[in-house]
Amino acid sequence: MVVVWIAAMLFWHMIQFSPDSNGEGITEYIDLIVIIIVGVLFGINFLVMNWIFNSQKASLDRLSYGGIIFLYSLMHLVSYFITLLISLMLIAGVFGEAVEYLNFVLSINMLKVYLYTSVVSIAIFLIRIVNQKFGPGVLKDLILGKYRNPKEKKQIFLFMDLKSSTSYAEKLGHVKYSNLIQECFADLTPAAVQNRARIYQYVGDEVVLTWPYEEGIESSRCVKAFYQFKQIIREKSQYYMATYGLVPEFKAGLNGGVLMAAEVGLIKRSVAYHGDVINTASRLQHLCRELKQELLISDSVVNDLPEELSLQYHFIEYRKLKGKRNAVGIFSPLYVN
Repeated sequence: MVVVWIAAMLFWHMIQFSPDSNGEGITEYIDLIVIIIVGVLFGINFLVMNWIFNSQKASLDRLSYGGIIFLYSLMHLVSYFITLLISLMLIAGVFGEAVEYLNFVLSINMLKVYLYTSVVSIAIFLIRIVNQKFGPGVLKDLILGKYRNPKEKKQIFLFMDLKSSTSYAEKLGHVKYSNLIQECFADLTPAAVQNRARIYQYVGDEVVLTWPYEEGIESSRCVKAFYQFKQIIREKSQYYMATYGLVPEFKAGLNGGVLMAAEVGLIKRSVAYHGDVINTASRLQHLCRELKQELLISDSVVNDLPEELSLQYHFIEYRKLKGKRNAVGIFSPLYVN
C-alpha cells in the first residue's frame, strides 16, 4: 500500500504540480524525498483506515455501499490533513523549507492534490470491494485474461451444506432463515481467510471453498478450514440458540484433482471450473447423511495430506459414485484440537 501511494504521488508530481515549479526553493533531490515522505504517510494512514474499517465491519455491514464510500471519504479528509501536518513538521525539521510548503497549503494546488488523492483513495477502496465480490485473486485473473481459453488446473474443493435445512426453514420462516444463512457464511470467513481458501460460490444454504491443490494440502488447510468453522459456530452456540433456537451444523465433502478452468458469461463474467473433481466432492457431501458423518474425503486427497497429530483418517468404504467408472475410497477424519 505504501508503494502504491508513493507511485501515485510521483505520478501527480510528474503530470501537474511541483513545489519547485518556478525554479526556486528546494532542490529536485529534496523534492523527491518530500514526495516519498508524503507517499509513505498516505500509505500508513490508508492502512490505519482499513484497520478501522475491518474492526468495525459488523457495524459497517448495515450500511449501503454509498454510505460506506461517504464515510470513507470523510475519513480520507481527516487523513489528508493529518498527513499534510506531519509532512510540514518533517520538512521544517529536516530541510528547513516549511515556507515553500506553507505557500502550497494556502494555494489552489492543495485542493487539487486533495481531489487527486481522494480519487486514488476511493479507487483503491472500490478495487477492494470488487476483489471481495469476486474473491481474492479472481479479479486479477479476469483482468489478465488468464482463463480466456480453458486451462487445466489442479484444485481442491470443499462443499459444505447446512444440515436439516428444510426443517430449519419451516421452523424459522424465510426471513429469519435467510438471516441465519447470512450469519453462518459471515462466520465462515475467518476460517476461510486463515486457511487461504477462496469462496468459489454460494448456492442457497451451500458454500463451496477451493484451493490450488498444493496450497490446500499444505498443513491440511483444506480439512482444518471445516473444523475451524465448526469451532467458531460452537463458540457462538449460545448466541445462535438465543437468536434462532438452534445451533447450525454443516455436512461437507472434500475432493481434489485436475480439472478445467475457464471464463464464462458475458454480463456476469467469472472463472468457472468443470470436471469430475467437483461432481465427486458434491456427491461425497450428499453421502454424509447416509453414512452418518459430518465430513467425507476422497482417498486421492487423503493419500496426499501430511501426517499430523491433530488429524486421523478412518476408512469407511469403497463406493462407486454416480457417473464414475471406478469406486472411490471414502474416509472420515477425526480432528483433535
